[in-house]
Amino acid sequence: MGTKFDKLGGCRNKKRTSVLQPEDPNCVVNEGISLRKKRRYSNRNNNNNSLKINLSHNSLLDEGDDNFEDSENIFGGKNIEGGLFTNNNLIIDVDDTQVTDFGGRTQDYTISNLPTKKKLKVRKIFQDKANVQKENLVPVACIDSVPKSFFPFQYFNKMQSESFEKVFKTDNNCVISAPTGSGKTVLFELAILRYLSNFSESIENKKILYIAPTKSLCAEITNKWKEKFSNLTVVAITGDSTSYEINSVKKSQLIITTPEKWDLLTRKWTDYHRLFELIQLVLVDEIHTIGEMRGATLEAVLTRMNTLCKGIRIIAVSATIPNIIDIATWLKQNTSGKLATVLKFDDAYRQVILNVNVKGYNFNCKNEFQRDAIYNRKLFELIEQYGENRPVLIFCPTRASTVNTAKYISNNISANGVVSMTLTDKTLRFCMTKGVAFHNAGLILEDRSMVEEAFLKGTVRILCATSTLAVGVNLPAYLVIIKGTQMWSLSEMVEYSNLDTLQMIGRAGRPTFEKTGCAIIMTEQKMVSKYENLVSGSDILESKLHLQLREHMCSEISLGTINSIKSAVVWIKSTFFYVRFLVNRSAYSIIGHFGGFDAEENLEQFCQKLLKSLCEANLIVRNAERICCNAFGHAMVRHYISFGTMSRILKCKEFLNIQEVLGTVIQAEEFKDLRVRQNEKRLYKEINLSPLTRYPFLTLKNQSMIIDQTNQKVSLIIQYDLGGLEFPNYEGAQKLHHVLIQDKIRIFKHCYRILRCMIDCYIEKSDGISLENSLFMLRSINGSCWEDSPMILRQIKSIGLVSVRKLVRNGITDFQELRNTTDQKLEYYLGLKMGNGLKLRKDFGLLPTFELKYRIEKQAKVGNNIEVSLRIDVSTSCKSNIWHGKRLSVDITSRYSSGKIIDFRRIQISQLQYPKNFKINCTISSLKDEVKISANCQEIAGLNETIQFSAKELSNSSTEIFEKAAMDLSSSKSHVSILDDIVSSSSDESLYNFFIDHPSRNASGTIVTSKQNESNNSASFEGRQLLPNGNYECQHTCNRKGECRHLCCHEGIPKELIKGRRISPKNLISEKYVSSIENKPAQVAQNFNKVIISQSSASEECCLSSYDTGGKVLEDESHDFEHLFNSPDISVKSNGDSVSLNSKAILENQLSIEAEQCKKDIFESSLEKDCENCSVNLSFLGSDIELGS
Repeated sequence: MGTKFDKLGGCRNKKRTSVLQPEDPNCVVNEGISLRKKRRYSNRNNNNNSLKINLSHNSLLDEGDDNFEDSENIFGGKNIEGGLFTNNNLIIDVDDTQVTDFGGRTQDYTISNLPTKKKLKVRKIFQDKANVQKENLVPVACIDSVPKSFFPFQYFNKMQSESFEKVFKTDNNCVISAPTGSGKTVLFELAILRYLSNFSESIENKKILYIAPTKSLCAEITNKWKEKFSNLTVVAITGDSTSYEINSVKKSQLIITTPEKWDLLTRKWTDYHRLFELIQLVLVDEIHTIGEMRGATLEAVLTRMNTLCKGIRIIAVSATIPNIIDIATWLKQNTSGKLATVLKFDDAYRQVILNVNVKGYNFNCKNEFQRDAIYNRKLFELIEQYGENRPVLIFCPTRASTVNTAKYISNNISANGVVSMTLTDKTLRFCMTKGVAFHNAGLILEDRSMVEEAFLKGTVRILCATSTLAVGVNLPAYLVIIKGTQMWSLSEMVEYSNLDTLQMIGRAGRPTFEKTGCAIIMTEQKMVSKYENLVSGSDILESKLHLQLREHMCSEISLGTINSIKSAVVWIKSTFFYVRFLVNRSAYSIIGHFGGFDAEENLEQFCQKLLKSLCEANLIVRNAERICCNAFGHAMVRHYISFGTMSRILKCKEFLNIQEVLGTVIQAEEFKDLRVRQNEKRLYKEINLSPLTRYPFLTLKNQSMIIDQTNQKVSLIIQYDLGGLEFPNYEGAQKLHHVLIQDKIRIFKHCYRILRCMIDCYIEKSDGISLENSLFMLRSINGSCWEDSPMILRQIKSIGLVSVRKLVRNGITDFQELRNTTDQKLEYYLGLKMGNGLKLRKDFGLLPTFELKYRIEKQAKVGNNIEVSLRIDVSTSCKSNIWHGKRLSVDITSRYSSGKIIDFRRIQISQLQYPKNFKINCTISSLKDEVKISANCQEIAGLNETIQFSAKELSNSSTEIFEKAAMDLSSSKSHVSILDDIVSSSSDESLYNFFIDHPSRNASGTIVTSKQNESNNSASFEGRQLLPNGNYECQHTCNRKGECRHLCCHEGIPKELIKGRRISPKNLISEKYVSSIENKPAQVAQNFNKVIISQSSASEECCLSSYDTGGKVLEDESHDFEHLFNSPDISVKSNGDSVSLNSKAILENQLSIEAEQCKKDIFESSLEKDCENCSVNLSFLGSDIELGS
């Protein structure tokens, strides 16, 4: 059944109307004058119905070198066959970005009455005018050093020809403003050819930098220039591995990157200044992005390059903007101070005639979803009015909007399309049957590829996509509709950036596909003027640097560019921000708050305020003469951390456990652009309830919280990957798998930088506990598994979740057990074919192993302490220093048992081909002191070696002072033990009798300890059953003591802990409980095995251990122990004398002594539980610094 919208795609089932096109590319048909969309034409060969057309001479496109015979027809009235963009008659002998000029004369002719002579006369007129115009175009042949195939045309277009003299024949800085797609890339290529022509010798040490705002644009330019500049090494730097990127810069001549990546690299200018100074040509694409929030980075980078690189040349291109002269003032020559050359071109130079309309609508609703539905109802009117039955591209604000828009159009159109049954998305399959499709990041790669191919072929007429497509795949259309100018960001709707809007408009009428184009912007009525100014190029460009000035100023302080208030003002004066501040102070009200009319005075006060905030945040050190970064400031700069995230890291408490380290990471500002979508809430609830999620978000009733916060999403994605969770399998969940993977990649990139920054900060703080747990998290992130779980086996190729479960069931949980297993057993356990076990062994056989040894070199008494010098020997056994593409390094850490750091060093595995040794100095103050030395591979989780040095290994002469101190402490504890027995009574009378007639007092009046008089204490255990392990049964009334969560119900209570009422667990923790924490890893492994086995057997019931419910073992179970208690002051009468005994004060003294030792035990045991064999650092180290002995 047809509808009024049949014409949108129904013509595929009807005979197409022949469209007359000129065979000669020099002739232009002005369809807007005499060809109307709704006019029906008869056969053009019918002489009785002649068709009049307008011929317009294009003085730029017309050529005079074509030879026509009298018998030839000017027009090739052929039907367009095949795809939408097929043009078999197109002959390019000039640049495809050539400008169309409709300023020539127009004459009417009748096709049936065109005599041959008149035809030749018209051609001759056109040829003469074309020859005149060609004199103003620069031929490609004028560049002798370039082969003819370098440019796919013979002449540069008008814009390129007018720029040729300034770009190719001078070395001045240039700023070019031209419409989108007018051939600006050719100007970059001319600048490169000019730069290369200046060097007759080798160009190995010459480097060129190209900066573009998006990765997709960088990838497009990289592929293009690798073919054109085959004699140069072209590399795109878009990753996060700093050391790898530095090596890429060293080996390449043409570097392609984004502003953020280059900012990260150049923040290490002091380390690689000789390398960066080799760059003498900088090409900046889309420089108008400095007017956006992310433009502050581009502004800071270009200011840094123009300041530090002497004699550098900058070529910057921009869309049409009115204040291009301000950019030229900013990018002046750093040697001569001469302003950059300005080349400005208007829309007359556009290669495709583009008609842009801004449609404003008034909305009574505030709900974005209702507004989106209103936009949908307006689409058919716009498509019918402007579409001309040609390809339509609709940009939608969200992924859900693309689907809803495509469904709405499909339900109201009767056109037929071609659909592939291999599409996995059912909604997409239905829409494509109507010639409609949607394209977003939620689709799998195969479906997206099919949609792109169908749109190019013409089987899909209307495509709904998100704005990311505008800077990604080249999918041109005649009509582009921007359905609303707002998008989701930070859980709210914000306006598109100018760059995004221009990129979307630029998709209309792409060269080589369309000669004309149309773009429609649908927005609110109040925003119409803004987008009209943007389209017309009248929108003034303003700086955003002042909104991020703290971070960029700190980076310049780290580089040494700023070292005082005066130098800070000088640096600001070299920015685009300063140029605009002098012109338009009202746009920078944040500085105007200081009052006054002197711009320089206001800037100085503003700098004072920023420096004060950096100083208060403990990022810089400031005195009367000099300003410099401290270790924390260097860490923030080198690891590219935002000021807010850095402030939160520095405000964290000491001795963070793993859960708290994870909590610090997920609160970072770097994740603020992530949000929990409505259809993702159930997915993350399922992950939150998984028994393999270590730190779930639970309510007080142990139920799952509502997952709607960004930090919750980030935490659960990290734990999903590290825990090896299976993806939830409820209906509709599979659609979100691709989205989760994309979010995980983004999150892990930030996690790596944040954890590296945290490591440097805790090194500076000497916080060994937080440091070790941060290192544990870093290795877990690198290995995509918890380091203390069998999931470390997943790092080996061909071993996934199912294989890990099979290995765990057979008792293989780490690399050492895997090494001890034969190939035949591996094949049997994993169900592999014969020979595959050997392949596995070859992979994990490349893993390095470490060996650590120590020897005492020197020991000397210093007061009550002993200074010890230890010589540490480290060696490794490995077949390769690269594993799975990662260059391996080892972190060697030395620390006290209390957590204080002694030494840290990071060494590349390649430097350990021969054993190395180094010396550490430590101070021993007690016989219980120990030094822990560990070696851990940073890139691979689970590779470690640990040794310990104890104070008991010192010579007897050195430990005498400790033995004497121990005897004094033992005597003090004996007296306190009397008070422990005293306070166990509840009445004053019993206290008096107990103090006088203590059963442990012998004839001489001394107190006998419990070990000396064990029989006298037996009465304290009456009513309790003695367990086989020597402990006594607790008095809990649990029905099933073997299944409850009370540790005392499982293992009983030691004698020394049965004292009566309990003391707060904050003041005293039993040795028995501490030992239980030390044995916790084994219990975790058992729980892991239980979960693995239960999952593999498809059991629906899972037994949650106390560790699996948020790591609250200490808090939950310690309350169930029976402990000592505090008693009030006691008055005792003896021999008629009044004796006042403050038992509370004595107990507090005793507890403070025991608490100090208990704290050490807790730290050590918690490390063994959470972060076995982790690594530490001593002084601030950057991410690329390596230390030897």
